[in-house]
Amino acid sequence: MKVTKSLFLACACLGLFACSNEDTPSPEGNLTDGETQSIAIRLEGLSSNAEGRAFEKPITESGTSSGKHTATLSDIALIGTDETNIRTVVTISYNADSNSDWQKLTTAESGYIMHNVPSQVRKVYAIGNYSKSSAVKDFVEGLSSGAEQQADETSNVTLVSGKTIADMEAVVVSGTDNKTFTDVLLFGVDEQLATTSSVTDDSHPDNIIMQADITIKPLVSRIEITKISCENLGSIYSELTLKTIGLMNVYNTLTLSGTPGDAITLATCDIPEANPGSDDKIQWGSAAETTYSWAWDNFNAETKLTSSSKSWTGNSGNIPAYQFFAKQVDGTNFHVKLYLEAKEKSGEATSALNTVTANISSDSDFTMNEPGKIYKVELNFAEENIGTWDPDEKICINVTVKAQDWTIVTLDGITYE
Repeated sequence: MKVTKSLFLACACLGLFACSNEDTPSPEGNLTDGETQSIAIRLEGLSSNAEGRAFEKPITESGTSSGKHTATLSDIALIGTDETNIRTVVTISYNADSNSDWQKLTTAESGYIMHNVPSQVRKVYAIGNYSKSSAVKDFVEGLSSGAEQQADETSNVTLVSGKTIADMEAVVVSGTDNKTFTDVLLFGVDEQLATTSSVTDDSHPDNIIMQADITIKPLVSRIEITKISCENLGSIYSELTLKTIGLMNVYNTLTLSGTPGDAITLATCDIPEANPGSDDKIQWGSAAETTYSWAWDNFNAETKLTSSSKSWTGNSGNIPAYQFFAKQVDGTNFHVKLYLEAKEKSGEATSALNTVTANISSDSDFTMNEPGKIYKVELNFAEENIGTWDPDEKICINVTVKAQDWTIVTLDGITYE
């Protein structure tokens, strides 16, 4: 039995997480109401490394295995359902003790066995890092609130009533919940439990043993800005002071079933350092904004590009990096915005032009609607690419992007709007 996890597995919602099992008999018809079964689950291939988000170390090839990288899993909720209703819940957290449930789940040959599971359970959902999202944590913990406890002391599942799969899929996750790899939520479901004879349940030797093969997957992709450079700096401008960088045209929230909520767009965000108006827009780049600020970062003061130093590759190796919901916003292009102050070479005045807009969606290999990828981006622009906050007022430059599935992906070209 195997539950594997990787930040490179692409999925948009729980409804896509089904894994196919071998053609083994279903317990349907073999068990009656009131009888119980045992379900064996095992996790494999988990990473012990926790890579970070914005202005932190980039993921490197040395941190991968066979060109892949996995997120860190610190806890998991295993939720048993019938076709409609949630029937059971088990939560397990990291524990280094060799006899702990966590070690059984992740390392034991037989895996972790759920005892005395009601016969109605036909699916098992897994929510990894459930405690990292307050909404998901509240939902999972609410399943146990007031739930019936089984009299059999060997049982390790809590019986649930009054909650449905639809209730679970409606839980809203925010971008803030996925800021770091240690926070990334992962999901999966085995929708067709299969009987197995390779595992025994010593506590309940007469129980039918079911096998749960679950692949848990993230809702997000990751983008890393590894380099910022103005290749012809010195012709029009003497220096550029980098102010703010981040994402535009991304969703701020998503349900577990993949339904998007509010979005970060030009229609919802004012330009940084703008005078507050009455339009109720978020000020993009505001340090005080906590709901949306997962999507941008402010540079250290005096971070500059000059004619003699045209590139920036991070602060002591730390770069902007973001986990984002890989779901297209109403037909828009996914943008990285760089807000800056440009000092004109003639007269040393500050230019009215202040924004570089990189259209990451311009390349056919960038897959906005496929989560679970890592993109490495170099923002190599020209002075002519510095424009206004609204990119519709600036002509685009078309370039290409190279991308590969299931690996750390380097984007070597972008369109600037």
